[in-house]
Amino acid sequence: MGFTPHWVHEESGEDVAELAGNLGQRLFPVGYEEFDRAMVLIDETGRFFLMHHTGPYFLGANTDEAISCLLRGPRQEAGKCFV
Repeated sequence: MGFTPHWVHEESGEDVAELAGNLGQRLFPVGYEEFDRAMVLIDETGRFFLMHHTGPYFLGANTDEAISCLLRGPRQEAGKCFV
């Protein structure tokens, strides 16, 4: 896992914007997952999400939960986090 705040895939902008709209929170890329090059995002409340090619996933409500989830899974679909 790399923590580098940049877009891994430029074409992911629309997907990130859609997720942000559904969540009602702005999202910021903070890193990426090495194997699939999936972007790790954080919202304004500190929740973490993964923008994977299969869809967005919720990683956790804080840094510890997110890192634990990345290491052992499973991931919850981000849609279950919509407010």
